Amino acid sequence: MKWSTKTVSRNRYHIGLLLFFIPVMLGLLTPYVSNLVPDYESKRVYMAVGGDIMFLTGLFVLGGDFWDKLKSLFVYESKAVFTGNVNE
Repeated sequence: MKWSTKTVSRNRYHIGLLLFFIPVMLGLLTPYVSNLVPDYESKRVYMAVGGDIMFLTGLFVLGGDFWDKLKSLFVYESKAVFTGNVNE
């Protein structure tokens, strides 16, 4: 399957990263801080589904270039190649 390699804007990329990593971080922290969230036990399923939707939305907002980066995590021979100024 060939994903679109259309480049996304910098702002869209940053928003996509937030949508991608916030659910991951909340998932890692939930076992430790769930007692600090009022009424968490009764809304646990809704929060999990909301986090999953946010995570998947982040993948699509990040665009085709990110799909290639994600795919390269599972290819042993892949190498990171930086083009342009990486400090932008």
